[in-house]
Amino acid sequence: QRRVHGLCSKPTVFLFTDAHVVEDGFLEYLNNMLTIGIVPTIFDDDSRKEMTNKVSDEARKLGIPETKDELWNFFMEKVRDNLHVVLPCTPVSYTHLTLPTIYSV
Repeated sequence: QRRVHGLCSKPTVFLFTDAHVVEDGFLEYLNNMLTIGIVPTIFDDDSRKEMTNKVSDEARKLGIPETKDELWNFFMEKVRDNLHVVLPCTPVSYTHLTLPTIYSV
């Protein structure tokens, strides 16, 4: 499912509530999504190659150089344009009240 955002330009909402925070590491992933637009380890090398191959025709039409890095950046820009992160939180516990200040989300 994560591939749809960059390949089909389909706007999508990623809803992540405070109830989904089973372990603090989840917040690191969320912080990466909000600050740099990607979780660095989400795609392995084969998946990255697959994504760049699938956007190469569109990139060529737009005059984007067909290098590995340029195609990857083009794909990720398409993902960022279409992925909207929603983080609703409820002040149920002290832990959840302090999470935004700890992780700068």
